Amino acid sequence: LSCHQRDCPSRLFRPRPTGIPNLIPSHSAMALQDSAQSTSTTAEAGLILLTSIHIRGDTLESTLFRIGLLAVLRSKKLNGQTIGIMITASHNPAIDNGAKLVDPRGEMLEASWEQHASLLANAETTSDLLKALTGLIAELKIDMAKPSRVVFGRDTRPSGEKLVKALQAGLEAMGCEEPKDMGITTTPCLHYMVKGSNLKQEAQIKYGAPSEQGYVQKLATAFTKLMVSPRNPE
Repeated sequence: LSCHQRDCPSRLFRPRPTGIPNLIPSHSAMALQDSAQSTSTTAEAGLILLTSIHIRGDTLESTLFRIGLLAVLRSKKLNGQTIGIMITASHNPAIDNGAKLVDPRGEMLEASWEQHASLLANAETTSDLLKALTGLIAELKIDMAKPSRVVFGRDTRPSGEKLVKALQAGLEAMGCEEPKDMGITTTPCLHYMVKGSNLKQEAQIKYGAPSEQGYVQKLATAFTKLMVSPRNPE
């Protein structure tokens, strides 16, 4: 979904439309309906969630919107732990783009959730999307009153800025309380940030601050230790 087709905050608080399932908060249901009405998601775009196939970045706005929805559900399912999203196609051509979802320990999204990602990415109509969301919430017993935290970043590809806006629209529509935009960053840094954000204070002090500066400092410290090891005496 193109972000310009739904970027109107005043539409988030209209009365619940007829037929919107009660499992989804009223403001989220309205935003989702507004957002999904002009969706033209293709099966090709949905593949990126399952196989990491890279495709043209200018076809992915709808998919990134739905990734935002999924990330919020994943965070709520895990009692508000931070979930990460990296918008990148790695070493592939600049015209391509994609997205990677990161679980709380810094690992990739749990395999069992790939089918949920595919379901949302390939919903063809507003009704299909709302039905898919409601089905997931019920099936996975997600408490929508739980908090949700998502951290995201992108690489320098030309399509990245628009995809971030589409992602933010999905996070907003689903009611993400604590979205954090890392801006242009690297995939390893985002993984580090996600893991660090989910550690308790004592463990976080040992691991490193969950920030870009903390990541750089951790690398620098490790490099210094390596250079003064027995194999590399001063």
